[in-house]
Amino acid sequence: MSKKIIIFALLLLGLFIPAFLVHQYFIPDYPTTLFKSYLVNYIMALLVYAILIISSKRFIAQLGFLYMAGSLLKFVLFFLFLNPIYKVLDIDTKVVFLFFFVPYVIAIILETKLLSNILIASDKKP
Repeated sequence: MSKKIIIFALLLLGLFIPAFLVHQYFIPDYPTTLFKSYLVNYIMALLVYAILIISSKRFIAQLGFLYMAGSLLKFVLFFLFLNPIYKVLDIDTKVVFLFFFVPYVIAIILETKLLSNILIASDKKP
């Protein structure tokens, strides 16, 4: 596994753990469901970032499109797998939005920062 992927995984975990604890403090009613949401977001973000890192060696000009496709994939997977669970549990739509959106935004910010570093570094190469 690439060093960049391991760094991403550790950084994301370091951001997700305190965010999860704060999130759980404010919405304590669904700890298992909240944990699943963070876990799914973590796995999806790690998968998308790994694909971007692997693709950066051959498709540097297309990384932006791959990044957007990865974001779309996260939304599709959320609506296919997590959203039905939330509906069965009859969780308020605002809470459902926060279950997905908080970890999603944390992951997107980190992905964007690290991906921009890769693009900047590739631009400086002759």
